[in-house]
Parts: sequence; structure tokens; C-alpha cells
Amino acid sequence: MNEIGQLAEKYWMEIPHHFPFVELGNFVVMPNHTHGILIIDKSDDDTSENGGLGDNVKTLQCNVSTISPKPGTIPTIIRSYKSIVTKNARLICPDFNWHPRFHDHIIRDAQSFENIQNYITNNPINWKKPVQTLHRIVSSPHTNNNTYPPYLN
Repeated sequence: MNEIGQLAEKYWMEIPHHFPFVELGNFVVMPNHTHGILIIDKSDDDTSENGGLGDNVKTLQCNVSTISPKPGTIPTIIRSYKSIVTKNARLICPDFNWHPRFHDHIIRDAQSFENIQNYITNNPINWKKPVQTLHRIVSSPHTNNNTYPPYLN
């Protein structure tokens, strides 16, 4: 994995240190994007500044950059992650840039969770680029399949 991929992985793994209500599911750094699962564990009676998410988990999709996401929301977590990766990646490659938005999906049941975990696990295998451009998978305790081809370990 290249240096920027290592930064992306490092800072993803640090998310729970900054957002203690987040547990990480599978995560993978691909040649030009990442995939990851954030498991939000907030009780319904959480009345802190971040507010409880419970069954009312929402993501804010907004193209207006002047509107800041609320603290503790998925957009805030992703913005913080992308910000620290960008800051450090530009020390390596001054032209580093992310896609301006991210795709999110709320996982509501075990089958959907398993399907998405498997998609993330298998994404490098299904990638259409040569094997030498693939990056390694970061395994999760939620994954049932922790066996990867040798070039992904």
C-alpha cells in the first residue's frame, strides 16, 4: 500500500478514538477510493450535544458547503476523517484531493450488514486493475471470512 493509502487506513482506525460511539466494520483502501462501515452505537436516551441516534439515524446530504453538519453525525465523522487524511496526504502529494461527496447507506438488518461486509471484503478481488495496484483489506471482528488471497495480506 502506498503512503497515502497507509494514511487513509491509519486515520480510519483512529475514528473511534475521536467518536467513542463509533465502532468500525470492514474497511478497505482501493487504488482510487475507500469503503468502510461505521457502526453507530448511541442510546435513544443520549441527550448530549451530539444527541442520540437510535432508530432515527439520519445522514445529511447537502451540496451547500456553507451548511455545517451537526456534531456527531455521519457527515461530521467523514468530514473529519477526510480533512486529516488530506492535510497529511498533501505533504506527500500536494495535488491530493477527494471526490467532493461520499455515498452512504444506512444498514438496517443483519442480512444487509453481511452483504455489505462481503462486498467490501471482495471489492479488491473484483477490482478491474492489475493485481499490483490492489491494497490490503483491514479485517474486522464482524467479518465471517478472514481469509484473503496472499497478495491482499
